[in-house]
Amino acid sequence: LTNPVFPALAQSIENSLAERGFTPLLCTQSPGGTTEDEYVEMLLEHGVDGIVFVSGRHADTSASNERYHRLRSRGLPIVLVNGFSEGIDAPAVSTDDSVAVELALRHLTSLGHREIGLAIGPDRYIPARRKLAAFTAALRRRDPAADPSRHVVTTLFTVEGGQAAGGELMDSGHTAVICASDLMALGAIRAARARGLHV
Repeated sequence: LTNPVFPALAQSIENSLAERGFTPLLCTQSPGGTTEDEYVEMLLEHGVDGIVFVSGRHADTSASNERYHRLRSRGLPIVLVNGFSEGIDAPAVSTDDSVAVELALRHLTSLGHREIGLAIGPDRYIPARRKLAAFTAALRRRDPAADPSRHVVTTLFTVEGGQAAGGELMDSGHTAVICASDLMALGAIRAARARGLHV
């Protein structure tokens, strides 16, 4: 199961490029498949005019940014989507994760929830770090003595990860769960339904 946001995003990027006279090429990654670096080499061999990276290695703090510096040193335009890395000379577009977490917390609190958990992906990803920081700050504003770690479960950005994290949070008394991705949310819904709860 793939994240439903990415095909819609790819379609939007494709339409925008086509309107400007470019022929978009879509390169997708799957575990064990072609790597980002292999795709980049192939694209360079074909003389592309630029590359848009969506949730690429730039969003992973454990990865080197040298690949992007090399591309920029060649004069190739690049755009980074969903995860900005300091020091890369390229425009970046990303969700305001802090605002997203604030809106989710405000909404759930308005519904009467007081025990709200966060199902988040690995800390090495920039969007996960930003969501966690916003969640922690919001909890501390409500209760300076609160232990945010009691309300956070870190897992994978998958349906299975969301199901495991959602189940753990529900079992520890949380009545609402903020999920870091749509796939995780589907998993958390499965966990709720498995417990006889309605979402």
